[in-house]
Amino acid sequence: MVESRPEDQSETPKEVTALGEETKKEEAEKQTKRKMGGQMQQKLYEVIKALSAMRLCKEDNVPNAILSRRVEPILPEQLPFVPSMPTAGTSTSEIASLVLPESRGPPCLFQGSIGTAYNKKSLQDNGITHILTAAANIGQRYKEDFQYKQLNLLDSPNQNIVKFLDETAEWIDDVLRSDPAHRVLIHCFAGKSRATTITCAYLMRKQGLTLREALLHVRACRPIAFPNIGFLVQLKAYEATIFGSCSDVPLKLEKLFGIAELPKTQDDLADQAPGDLTEE
Repeated sequence: MVESRPEDQSETPKEVTALGEETKKEEAEKQTKRKMGGQMQQKLYEVIKALSAMRLCKEDNVPNAILSRRVEPILPEQLPFVPSMPTAGTSTSEIASLVLPESRGPPCLFQGSIGTAYNKKSLQDNGITHILTAAANIGQRYKEDFQYKQLNLLDSPNQNIVKFLDETAEWIDDVLRSDPAHRVLIHCFAGKSRATTITCAYLMRKQGLTLREALLHVRACRPIAFPNIGFLVQLKAYEATIFGSCSDVPLKLEKLFGIAELPKTQDDLADQAPGDLTEE
């Protein structure tokens, strides 16, 4: 009696080839879906950013004055806080006063959003001559009318912004000192995080304020000012390089400003998108 042997269950070369092709097809379909998902996310970011830009151009298109030129002596009790003593490397001087009423002189340093940077009439009405754009891919719309400096920065906690702070502080200082008529606007997309970081760094390096004083002052002038956590950590490190120590600034800025934790807004989502609004 001949014993029957079980059929060979191994796959034939043709079956192996077919299985491999099926696996490749499935993987290609997954990659296509991921790519489509990424494209949809990018389009969503672009829609959010465009809507935010439209709103900012309509509702947040006037610059907030940060500093005024000094036209008379300022007594310590007239300041909104007790100024720190300037240290070596700073140039606290006659350029500006941290008191903003018109009686103190015309404002010379401003902060704002993309809406401000794109409002030519408001820029001209405020006598702005120079624009510092602290954002990537925001176009220099009025090159013939204003002098620009641009930094390709994203509003991300991982963005290395500290390496630009000396450069921007020197640029602002040089512009303001070179001509009494010069006025500077610092802006990003929402005028909230990147612009505030650049402004505070200038106030520390060139006006002798501590980080705490700078944050409180800028916040008083522009109520939405609020650097992201990564920028705040870098500002604290920058303050230590200037003064040798850090002022009392909690990482939760809501505590410093005496406010509840801020919810995320549409502008925050737009700022966190990959890139900003491109304007050719």
